[in-house]
Amino acid sequence: MLFPRVRIALVALLAALSLGGCLTTGPVVPGRIFVLSDTVLSVVERSKVVNTTLPAELRLPTLGPTGEYLAGIVGEKLVLVGTTKAKPAMTPLTEVNQASLIAWAPAGDRLAVVTARESITIFDLKGNQGPVFQGFDAGIQSVIWSPDGAYLAVVTNAGGSNPTVWIADLASGQTHIAAKNAMAHTWAPDSKSLIFSVWEDRGPDRLAALRLPGETKVLFSEETLSAFRPDLAELLDKNNPSIYWAGWSPKGDVLTVNFKAAGPDPRYVSLTMDLDGKLLAAWILPVYPETQPNMFPPLPCSPGPAAWGLNQERLITRLTNPGCEGKVAILDAVSMKPLSELRTVPKSMVLTSPDGAWVALRNPDGERVEVTNLADSSKTVSLPVKGELLLWTKR
Repeated sequence: MLFPRVRIALVALLAALSLGGCLTTGPVVPGRIFVLSDTVLSVVERSKVVNTTLPAELRLPTLGPTGEYLAGIVGEKLVLVGTTKAKPAMTPLTEVNQASLIAWAPAGDRLAVVTARESITIFDLKGNQGPVFQGFDAGIQSVIWSPDGAYLAVVTNAGGSNPTVWIADLASGQTHIAAKNAMAHTWAPDSKSLIFSVWEDRGPDRLAALRLPGETKVLFSEETLSAFRPDLAELLDKNNPSIYWAGWSPKGDVLTVNFKAAGPDPRYVSLTMDLDGKLLAAWILPVYPETQPNMFPPLPCSPGPAAWGLNQERLITRLTNPGCEGKVAILDAVSMKPLSELRTVPKSMVLTSPDGAWVALRNPDGERVEVTNLADSSKTVSLPVKGELLLWTKR
C-alpha cells in the first residue's frame, strides 16, 4: 500500500505525463521558456515541459512576443499556431504570395509579412489587412517594429554593398529613406529615434540616432572612441570599425554595441553607452594565436548579442572563433570586465529570465537546456529539451 505522500506524487507525475509533459528536478525555473527543434516546440513552465508538434509543412515559424502564438506559412496561407497545448490548433488567417519574412509587433497584435522580398503587408490576428508598403529600392532583408508599434525600420539590400534604411509610418501608410549605406539595429525604448550605423565609401562605421521626423545625431565614431579609450586609438588607426549589433538594457538606459575593427590587426570590441551617447565602458576581446598556428592574422574572439541579468549588474554574451568557440562570458556590466564563463553550443542563443536572476543556454552536447542562477551558480536546473532557445516570458 502506498503512503499518502507517495501516492500524491505519483498522481502528479502521471497527470503531467498525460498532458504531454515531463518533470524536471531542482529549483523551480520562473516563467516560461520556449525552445524549437525542427517541428517540436517545447514550452517549459515551472517543473513541466510540454512538447507541441508543429505542422511538418510549416515555413518561417516565428514566435510572438508573448509566446502565446507562433506564426508561419503553410502552402500560401499565413497561419497562427497555439503554443500551450500538446495538440495545437492551427488557424489560417489569409492568403499570402511568396512570403519571405514575418515580424511580430511588440504588442503581439499584428504581423508584418514580407512578400517576394518586395513589399510589406500588415495583418491583425484575424487576418484583416492593414497598410501595404511598396516601392522599395531593392529586396527587403529585415523589418524592425518600433516599441510603440507605430513605425517599421526596413533594411533593403542588406546582403549587398549598399544597403538602405527606410522608415514606414503605419498611420500614414507612407515610407521614406532614412539613410543610405546604413544598417538599422534597434529603436530607442521611447520609439522616438532609430539607432543605426552608417558609413561613406565603405569607410569606418559611425553609430547614429535618427530622431523622428528627421534629425540625426552621431553617437560615436572613430574619434570619440579613441578619445574615450586611448588604448583603442592604435587599433582603430589600423582597422575600420564595422558595427554589427546593438541592443538596450531592460531599463532602456544603457545601449550595448558590438563592432569589429576590420583590417590587418582585426579585433572585436563590445561597449556600453548612455542615452546621450556618453561612452561608459569597453571590452576588447582576446585573441588566441596558439589555436590557429597557420592563420595570419589569427581570428579574434567574437561576441554575440548581449543579455542582461541581476538588475543590470551583469552582461552575458556567447563567443565564437578559435580559442573561445562555445564559451559564454559573464561580465560586470559597469566595468565590462569578464567575471566567469559558461559553455554552450557554438552560435546558440543565450537567454536571461524576465527577473534577470537566471541564464538559460544549451548544454554543449545539444541534448539539454541548462538554467543557472546568476547569483548562486550552484543552483542549476537541467531541462530535458533540445533545440534553439527562442524566448523567456514571465508566464
